[in-house]
Amino acid sequence: MKSIYELIATKRDGGELSEDEITFLVDGFTKGDIQDYQMSSFLMAAFVN
Repeated sequence: MKSIYELIATKRDGGELSEDEITFLVDGFTKGDIQDYQMSSFLMAAFVN
């Protein structure tokens, strides 16, 4: 599984995430394993691309 930093970079570069990667992202955020600033960075990358 990719790290949160790799997922952010994937979206930043215009890539797509797999269903497992999206599940990892959502589960990690809801459990508190992914910080607010990391999710904000991911969402900004998704919005821009």
